[in-house]
Order: sequence, then structure tokens, then C-alpha cells
Amino acid sequence: MYEALVAHRITYVNSIITFTADPSTFNQRVRLPRETLANRSANCIDGTLLLASLLEAVSLNPAIVIIPGHAFLAWETARDSNTWRHLETTLLSSASFEEACESAEQTFAEWKAADTDGTLVKRRSLRDLRAAGITPRE
Repeated sequence: MYEALVAHRITYVNSIITFTADPSTFNQRVRLPRETLANRSANCIDGTLLLASLLEAVSLNPAIVIIPGHAFLAWETARDSNTWRHLETTLLSSASFEEACESAEQTFAEWKAADTDGTLVKRRSLRDLRAAGITPRE
């Protein structure tokens, strides 16, 4: 799937916009996977959601990892194993699958080590999000 998206020439775009009264607060518009494919560009959450959608479609358990200011992909290596791999989706246009995995594994490990109170790193599986009633909106 990663190689197919590389071949489709999905590139990373940092699309930060400000819609809040606080000028120090930034937001990103989240694009639907079909928009990402059509535009061939994705910010971190767009690429993560696109790949999570693809993994879910082949019956894997993907997750969205959220750290301050960033998001990347995770997936469970075997059903109910609670063993996860990670992928940096912003590297689609500039790194191999192995390099993108290595980058995300390092980022996850660094943030997890710094997350002494459990508030900095959030890994939410699509399965759990759907069970909680959180679903995509068109």
C-alpha cells in the first residue's frame, strides 16, 4: 500500500491555518481520503487517515497516534496482540517504507519515554474509535 501511494505521487504539505481567536493556536483541515488521493497531497493527519483506511479495508487494526503537533500511523501486528508498528506518513514522497517505519518507531519511543503522566502520546485504534461511536463524516 505504501509503494502504491508513492507511485501515485502523494506528497506532504504542511497546511496549517488559523481559525481561532488565539494567534498562537493553529489547526489543520482534515481531508477525506478521497480528497487526499485526488489532490495528491496530505498533511500528517490526512496521510495517517488515508493509510489507516486502507489497512482497515484489509482487516488490520490501524490506529492514529497523536503527539503534540503531529500525527502518524500505527497498526497492530496480530489481532489482539497489543503489539504495534508505526509509520511516518509525511515521508511518503521522500523515504522508503522501512525508513518511514524507523522514523515513526523512533518518534514513538522518544515521546513515550517523555510521557511520564500518560498525556502526551495517544494511540487510538480505529476499531476502538468506531466502538465509541466515532466514525468518518462525509
